Amino acid sequence: MGRSDCWGRFYPIKVLDDYSPKILAWKLRAKMDAGAFSDVVERACEYTGMQNVPVEDRSQFLTDHGAALVSREYGQCLEAEVARFVAWYNSQRYHEAIGNVIPDDVYEGRRETILARRAALKQKTVLERKQCDTTMTNGAEIVS
Repeated sequence: MGRSDCWGRFYPIKVLDDYSPKILAWKLRAKMDAGAFSDVVERACEYTGMQNVPVEDRSQFLTDHGAALVSREYGQCLEAEVARFVAWYNSQRYHEAIGNVIPDDVYEGRRETILARRAALKQKTVLERKQCDTTMTNGAEIVS
């Protein structure tokens, strides 16, 4: 990459799973034309195995027309930071819209198990609190 290639606008092109919302594939590109999108879409299709799904059953791709990044020194530094963000977003960022789980949990089918475990823990905690409150109330003298 020559010095002149490290200046200007760069667009983070990404393909998200609409259900989970896991980032399936991404790449930084200097243009937002059809050519810039094709390899990212192909990578997402390979990742999901979409090419093995009958055409009528395939998912549809959506776009948010995201904003561009401006950078003086694009190079490996910006690419590494975006990769770090994508890893964090998919594996650590909780989303309220999907039940306060992470996209990887939804995408990998773990969401319902996690939510059931949380509900059971909440039910156990509420029951223990009621038992504690009852014990304290029965043993306490009421002072007026």
